[in-house]
Amino acid sequence: MKILSFALLGMATSDFVDTRDYMQSPIMFQDGYTDQPYCVYNSQPEFNEWSCVITGQLAVGEGVAGEHVMSVVSRDDGLTWEGPFDVEVGIPEGLPNAYGNIVHAPKLNLPLGRIYTVYNLNEDNVTMSGRNDELGFFYMKYSDDGARSWSADRYLVPYPDTWVDRQNDFNGTYRIMWTVDHIKVRDGTVYFAFTKIGTYVQNPPQEIYIMSSPNLLHEPDPRFVVWKMLPESDHGIVAPAIFNNVNGTVNEEGHVFPLATSPGFYTMARTENGYLAASSTADPTGVGGWQSETTLAQYWDVSKSSSTAEFEFVPLGNTVDPISGMEFTAGVKSPRGPFTPKMLQPHVDHPEYGDAAANPRYLLIFYNNRAADRNPYFLSAGVEANGKILWSQPEVLIYDREEHGGTSAGGYPDIIQLADGGLRVTSAQKGLDSPCTVRIITIDDTLVGGLLAQHTNGDFPENGSELKLDGSDTTPEKGFAQLKAVTESKQGWAVMMKLKSLEGASEGEALFETANYNPDDSVSGVQVSVTKGDDGNAVTLTVAFSDGNGHSFRQSIDPVCAAMLSSSSDSSGDVDHHVFAFNVDAGPIMVTTMVDGVLCDGGGVDSSGYKWVDENMGGVAAGIGIETSEDYLLGGCVFERSITTSEMVGAYKSMQ
Repeated sequence: MKILSFALLGMATSDFVDTRDYMQSPIMFQDGYTDQPYCVYNSQPEFNEWSCVITGQLAVGEGVAGEHVMSVVSRDDGLTWEGPFDVEVGIPEGLPNAYGNIVHAPKLNLPLGRIYTVYNLNEDNVTMSGRNDELGFFYMKYSDDGARSWSADRYLVPYPDTWVDRQNDFNGTYRIMWTVDHIKVRDGTVYFAFTKIGTYVQNPPQEIYIMSSPNLLHEPDPRFVVWKMLPESDHGIVAPAIFNNVNGTVNEEGHVFPLATSPGFYTMARTENGYLAASSTADPTGVGGWQSETTLAQYWDVSKSSSTAEFEFVPLGNTVDPISGMEFTAGVKSPRGPFTPKMLQPHVDHPEYGDAAANPRYLLIFYNNRAADRNPYFLSAGVEANGKILWSQPEVLIYDREEHGGTSAGGYPDIIQLADGGLRVTSAQKGLDSPCTVRIITIDDTLVGGLLAQHTNGDFPENGSELKLDGSDTTPEKGFAQLKAVTESKQGWAVMMKLKSLEGASEGEALFETANYNPDDSVSGVQVSVTKGDDGNAVTLTVAFSDGNGHSFRQSIDPVCAAMLSSSSDSSGDVDHHVFAFNVDAGPIMVTTMVDGVLCDGGGVDSSGYKWVDENMGGVAAGIGIETSEDYLLGGCVFERSITTSEMVGAYKSMQ
């Protein structure tokens, strides 16, 4: 072992508002139940309005009598609100109508424009023992006053019966369906995806279809609006083939994107298997040509992306454990919970948002686990590549520090882009004590910029303290940060290590250890050590730290990241070492880990790659120095602040 020294810079102590903290974000709306707060933003200077539709009701419960779609309006970017205004007026009391989406038709009803909402209406009042808001028909109404009132008439959004409808629990007499998609537009045609359900209330078989209208945005008479369902087939987009029984697997809450750099479409859907499903077609009409087998949504491989302007995005491939031979499936993880992908609009002050025609950029909000956890929400950036969308390594976007149950980080979010290019998220917290609450979360520009530049970023993070491998320096005792407070310097801490392959490492070998560390947690300190699986062959790393005051943390990285560390080279195949990082974030009070530029997510084995820290965890003393393994450590750095996922990716690329 060698004694290594490092220095921690002084830390700021002034408190600030962490924009990721759900409970610090301003309230938009409260009700006994709320859901799906979807908005359009009219950026014309004379209006500058948010117009939003929300599903809600005074009673507590989802899908019960009284649930209805309403609208709210803000002219000061969400500081104050008008409404709510009911979309349906005069229908039989308690008739469920829910889950509206919204689109702005700027060329109708000049100068304000016209707003349409499409929603579920249980018109026949089919009443079952469970929820009753996913039965019936799609209808639409319009507003010519910015969503302050709605047309007296409603207009059917028709679609044909298919196999799923005919064999559903009602034998096709009634339909079971719903949509959570946001309306998209390409070349004047609008699109949104929806789910057809075979087994009441939300059970397979389920297939995704797409509604499209070529004239909704410019036909002044809503009676003449034309709708078409895609694909034109008796079967829609089914669950991923990797799950074997495509008609017996949850495949719902679809989202569709008409692509910009290729003529086709790309869809995503949630499953019950912990991954987001994906499908695509090159057919510019969407009528046919869909993949014969639905696959999984994928990240791009940061090890193969170029640092120049000319680059090709490559999907992150499966990982094979060189010791056990086990192959781990690559894909974007998310539970059976709400996720939101959305395209950024080009903006003169934000060139990183891309060009809608040449290089569009996307954002994806998702939970990044395969359990039922809806806290925290993560954010990834997306790019089009070969007729699909690939995603960056994700950052924590929204968290609730106090509550981890229910939809505590919010759900069914929308992303609103303001006139100045700023980004906001509307998200509904439900499943907790009444009232349910919709809040407005600000997305930090730096966070988004880092995600959008992950493929080119090769910079090492600033303000770190290099681990001195020669052991020539000594430092006074310093301390890692307290975790309870969040400060302007992103209080928390992080460690990065450049390592040789761990294939031959021994059980219990400490790769990184603060002076006087004691595994019984009686002394404040940090350790990163080698551990092995039950077979004695699988190698992994365990991160442990304690404040010496009864609060401790231990986490072993998941088998996928462990397999990467056991390989003779990183995923690029060009270097014979690995980069391991762990970050302790004092905002959500959680730890994330990364290997070779890939944020550990648990793969298909562990439910997640992140882990919560005891909220009472105090400061962790660094001691006089750090001991480390001469056999495996090639270099490293300690940070006296929390670093972002994008910074960890940049550090990995700079250390290749």
